[in-house]
Amino acid sequence: MIDNNIFSCGPLPSNDGYTWTIVSRLGDMLNEAEALFGERDKRYTILGIELANIKQPQIWYPNDCNHVIIQVTEDCSNNMERAIFQVAHEAIHCLCPNPKKKTTILEEGLATYFSMYYTRKRKIYYNIDNLQYQKPYEFCSKLLNYDSELIKKARIIEPDISFISKEILLNICPKIDHTLLDELTKKF
Repeated sequence: MIDNNIFSCGPLPSNDGYTWTIVSRLGDMLNEAEALFGERDKRYTILGIELANIKQPQIWYPNDCNHVIIQVTEDCSNNMERAIFQVAHEAIHCLCPNPKKKTTILEEGLATYFSMYYTRKRKIYYNIDNLQYQKPYEFCSKLLNYDSELIKKARIIEPDISFISKEILLNICPKIDHTLLDELTKKF
């Protein structure tokens, strides 16, 4: 067995399961993301997680056949906390995968919000190290202060987070600041 990497597991002392890997964590993340923000599009099959020589994590759609792979940066290979932070972000994109779309500030902000939420809940403290995600995170945090279930409600009307419009959000919660919504509905 290869020790101390994000894909290695061992039996629990009770012998009724195994220790967490990044793959089993992804299952937990998806369950939590769906509970908070609505069900994922099950027409897409999530094949798993792989290490890639990339600057930031991403979703990859191999063979244009509704398959999804989460790619994390190579520096995650022996750093479970970094891997959890990156995969939590990408888990939000797995709720509504679409290889042809350009994401909005709302979707990237929600992905960053969830990565911060998920890691802090598990006492993992990462800062947003890419500044282009800081403002979307702040905007999304402000939005969710109006109604923590706002995205879940909006996704009943429009399942794709990046296609949620200002009008949809205002119909659900009319008191939202219009300037905030203008920012959130811009392309990332």
